[in-house]
Amino acid sequence: SSFSALEIAADISRSAARVVNVSPSIPWVLPRWIPTVQPLQSASTDSATVTILPADLSLYQRKQPYPNIPETTSLTPESCRKRHQYLQSLVGHKQRQSPLGEPTNWEEPPFVAISDEYLDLVREGKVEVVHGRLVGVDEDGTLQISDIETTGSDKPQSHCSVLSDIDTVLLGTGYTSQLHDVLSPDILSKLAYDPDDSFSPMTLAWDTLHPSLPNLAFCGMYR
Repeated sequence: SSFSALEIAADISRSAARVVNVSPSIPWVLPRWIPTVQPLQSASTDSATVTILPADLSLYQRKQPYPNIPETTSLTPESCRKRHQYLQSLVGHKQRQSPLGEPTNWEEPPFVAISDEYLDLVREGKVEVVHGRLVGVDEDGTLQISDIETTGSDKPQSHCSVLSDIDTVLLGTGYTSQLHDVLSPDILSKLAYDPDDSFSPMTLAWDTLHPSLPNLAFCGMYR
C-alpha cells in the first residue's frame, strides 16, 4: 500500500545507499500533526487560535452534528474534487514542488499517506520516485517498470522502462497479496500459496520465512 511503502522508504533511506520508490499512484502525503486555524467566537476581535492535532483527529471531524449528516454510499466527482482541495490545503506547496508531484485526476477518490519525512527526503534526492508499476524482475535483478500515459485520444498507453543496480525489492501489496501476479509458479508451488485464502494464504515460519526460499521474506501475510 502507498502508506506502508512511503514509511518504509523513509526509514531505510537512513542506511541504504539508494532508495527507489516505484509508485503506481500519487497519494497526498500529510504530516502526523496538522495545525488548524479557528476564529475566536467574539464580536470584539477578529483574531484566531491555532490548534495542532494528530492527523486522524484533524481528518475525521464532523462538519455537522449527527444525525444531520446525509448518508453517503459513493463519491461524486464534485465531492472528490473537494476532498483533493482540502488535502492540498493541508500539504501546501511542498508536495507540488517535489518530484512526487500532486495527484492529477481530482475526479477520483484521493489516496492519503502520512509521513513527516518522506517529502523532504524526496526533495533532497535521498528517495527517488518512479511513477509506474512493477511488472517483472529479470534474472539479473533488473526491474521492469510499466509507465502508463494518456495520449490525445484519452486511451492509456503502456511504456516500459527498467531499473538496474537494485539489491533488494520490497513489495507493498496492500490488503490483498495477489502474489500470483508477481511470483513465478515454481516459487508459489514451494510456498503452497492459496490465492483464495485471505486469512492465511500460506504457512510460514514466524509468519515471515520459508526454508526453501532463504532470500525471500514476507510481512503481514497472516491476518
